[in-house]
Amino acid sequence: MKHSHKWILIGLLVLGSYALSATAMGQPVISLGGVYVLPSDDEIWDDAYGIEARLIMWTSDHVGFAAAAGYQQWGATKKSLGTVRLLGGGSADFIPLGGSVLFRGDLGTFASFMAELGARYVLVDADLSVYYARADFAGGGFVITEGEDKLSVDDAIIGLIGIDLVLNNLPVFVGAGYQFDIDQSEAKLGIARFSRDVELEGFFIRAGIAW
Repeated sequence: MKHSHKWILIGLLVLGSYALSATAMGQPVISLGGVYVLPSDDEIWDDAYGIEARLIMWTSDHVGFAAAAGYQQWGATKKSLGTVRLLGGGSADFIPLGGSVLFRGDLGTFASFMAELGARYVLVDADLSVYYARADFAGGGFVITEGEDKLSVDDAIIGLIGIDLVLNNLPVFVGAGYQFDIDQSEAKLGIARFSRDVELEGFFIRAGIAW
């Protein structure tokens, strides 16, 4: 993760928040829902679930913006990653923070749709234990060093596209979408000379309430 990317995203969020307050029409809408993610990087991740809150401000009948914050837990597999092997039972806690551009339209008297294009800066707190084996040449032969340790996992930036079906007579929405890497996370273990890009991509489904 490049530090300059963090400041660029923070600057965009500050600018977006100012634009929201300056151009919003009507009262803000708050949505709160659960999300289930099916990760594409199935060598590391098993499944993921969490919650997300969005503060939505509509600048016209069809266009709006949202500030978003959430929490997700991604469970780890027990697979080998080359020089290290995940021991299983591990997980990573993600806190996605960011914003979105929203588009909405009517689907008759029963419901409407809301399309979303957004970006999130993802704070990562990983608890991924691995077994490692390292070979070093010493004294005319190879010495094998084995042990257990935890991977260090960087923060990341992701983008997402999604669409929600919003019921007109009830404060309920259901939706689906796909999240993709903008700036990938990286997992490292220095003692095993291990480094690997970590994808946070995957299809997601979500449902919740909005008021």
